[in-house]
Amino acid sequence: MNLYLPLALAVEFKEFTPKDIVIYTITAAFFIIFAFYYKKKSHGDNLGTVRRREEYVAAHPDLSTEYRDAILKGTLINGMNEELLVASIGHPKRTQILTVDPVRSEVWIYRNGIYAYVHQGVLQKWKIHHKFISFS
Repeated sequence: MNLYLPLALAVEFKEFTPKDIVIYTITAAFFIIFAFYYKKKSHGDNLGTVRRREEYVAAHPDLSTEYRDAILKGTLINGMNEELLVASIGHPKRTQILTVDPVRSEVWIYRNGIYAYVHQGVLQKWKIHHKFISFS
């Protein structure tokens, strides 16, 4: 983004005042700094997630190769228990209870559009809703 765009607009359109130029320049600089900050922050979050997965796998050497690989990749496999599910993709944004105790079925809903269907503590199926859009 060109920080001098407000100045170019001011030259082209004479009705801009020097105050307008300063405001537009500060606003442009703010958005550039904001974009770099959140790009760096999201990269740090990804590193933390990878580290969390690696630490979980290292702490549980008895895991099967299939589950270990799925956790390290951040994917799901039907048959995972709740602990493995959280180790792989983290805690859900929200849950919906479908049935009541003693037989408990839930849907774990994640920010990235993943819906995980958990029946009595075991992942039965999961799917990604492609029309799901998240801005957070």
